[in-house]
Amino acid sequence: MSHYFQTSENYDEKFINIRQDIVKGVQHSAPVQEKFGNYTNTCPYYGLQHGLFHPTVEHPRFIITGGAGFIGSHLVKHLRKQQYKATQIKVLDNLGRGRLHNLQFENGSWAISIALNFCMLDLRNADDASKFVTGADVVFHLANVMAGVSYAFSHQLPVFQDNILINSNTIHAAKTNKIKNFIYVGTACSFPKILQHDAGIHSLNENPTYPAKREFWYGWSKLMGEYEAELAKSNSFNVGILRLHHVYGPYSDYNTVTEQTIPCLIRKAIDTNNDSFIVSGSGEHYQDILYVDDVIDSLLSMLKRGMNKGVIQVGTGKATTIKELAYIVNQLIESKFQKKRNIIFDNTQPQGDKGPIAILDRAMNILKWKPKVDIQEGISTTMSWIADNERKQRILVITIGQIRGGEIAWKSLQKFLLQPFNAHLAIYVSNWQTRTLLHDMAHYIWTVPEYTDWGAVFEMIAKTCHVNSNIGKWRKYCKIPGQFMGGVANCSHSGSAGILFAFRWLVQQKFSNLIYSINTIGSF
Repeated sequence: MSHYFQTSENYDEKFINIRQDIVKGVQHSAPVQEKFGNYTNTCPYYGLQHGLFHPTVEHPRFIITGGAGFIGSHLVKHLRKQQYKATQIKVLDNLGRGRLHNLQFENGSWAISIALNFCMLDLRNADDASKFVTGADVVFHLANVMAGVSYAFSHQLPVFQDNILINSNTIHAAKTNKIKNFIYVGTACSFPKILQHDAGIHSLNENPTYPAKREFWYGWSKLMGEYEAELAKSNSFNVGILRLHHVYGPYSDYNTVTEQTIPCLIRKAIDTNNDSFIVSGSGEHYQDILYVDDVIDSLLSMLKRGMNKGVIQVGTGKATTIKELAYIVNQLIESKFQKKRNIIFDNTQPQGDKGPIAILDRAMNILKWKPKVDIQEGISTTMSWIADNERKQRILVITIGQIRGGEIAWKSLQKFLLQPFNAHLAIYVSNWQTRTLLHDMAHYIWTVPEYTDWGAVFEMIAKTCHVNSNIGKWRKYCKIPGQFMGGVANCSHSGSAGILFAFRWLVQQKFSNLIYSINTIGSF
């Protein structure tokens, strides 16, 4: 911070010592200020019996692991639309691939309170899983480490190890903590590799995963999760195992490193500045491609009808080649955005597995489920979301210092600032302050202790302001850049001005040192 207090060209000599005291105070406290509050595991906890749920919350109670991710966030919002209260739903996610803004509805409102119903948690940690996977009637276990073909092949060991830990810890915690219903979500990647490479289209029922012989370790890890969930089943621990084929839809990952087939094709077609976009492989390999809304229906049908019935797979039962997908994407790009692209198939790039294609007998007979969304409709909706998401600004509103205001203040803040601008709210406070409604509604809570040396710094700033006859120009005497982090206009409340300035510095430091390079933020 001291580099913002450089010597001014025109200053009164009597301020030299004051300014030096300020700099010394800041330098003395700087190493301590690097210990910012950690949001991990700060979710409310009500003891082993109730866990994340307040004792007065009605049943059923749901825990959704990976609930800020692609499928999980759709499930959360669907439950809310089914008239379940936000307090009945708890989301556990480490935000590795999940995003908090996935939990917003299209109008900008939130499906749950992030402060009250979201727990940032790493389920690879057995102690954390044991503590927080409790108090629910149902666990939908969607958390896992996954990605596109290139990433999965180049990170096989950590993907395998992480998924084994996540699955084992979560299953053990749910059973030990007497949760009645556990739904495990598996993958068609668990089918043997020979069925992915032989010529022809392979329509498979659930059984050919045995004997197991997967091509890469993501499929192994998910299959072992199926085994463990089935072994854990008992009279008091109901288990449902849903094996998904290739899922797509809004909120799917289109990051260039971890993206999957359909969002990858859409991103390439939208983003390219050329007249063509490249598709990995020959385009002849195929997949059974299922829209996310159909997956959510199958999850709820599993809870209602499929518990303790063994593995049930869901897909469309149809083979769609990557070439067909690319042409559908290209047609929609032309109709939606008036962009004409040529498609280039690059045989030198990895193209993933062929199939398999789901035989849906068990899903239709046991779950009374079948897919509803046409692929053209599903890709069109996904494309519109990706295009809108690319254009959407992400805004973080940070309140600093003492937080005041109750329900009226919150409603005003939400109506006029947060919702119109699709903004998240962070509060940055010292840890002595009494909890307010804004603490409960904020998406991020950052706290710092009340250090004694802060008081000295604030007093020095106040002295500089009050001794100077022209207090409106206190920046000049402290040599603070005119619009540095917004600043404080004058010294009518000089002590508070110093506190606000310190918090603004902490915010800037937090972003530049701990979260992002400041250069990655559009404006601050």
